[in-house]
Amino acid sequence: MKFNLGWKWSAVSVCGIIGGLLGGLFSRALLHCNKNLPGPLQLFREMHPIKFVALCGIVMALLGIASGSTVYGTGYVEATQLLEGKD
Repeated sequence: MKFNLGWKWSAVSVCGIIGGLLGGLFSRALLHCNKNLPGPLQLFREMHPIKFVALCGIVMALLGIASGSTVYGTGYVEATQLLEGKD
């Protein structure tokens, strides 16, 4: 089996580079926002970092349960259905 995609491989590279740069910018923005939490929340994060992370995890799990478990996973099934035109 031979793949002859020609110029399409360059599009893959460009998408990878742009995606990487956008991911880096997003990470940098998250780090910046993390320093500016509201007063009591920032104090709690500084004094109890492990409890803060655990609380964030519990909140995320509860949001997942409240959404009917639609936010878990990689999104592979949804992306495949979207590409195949299924509901």
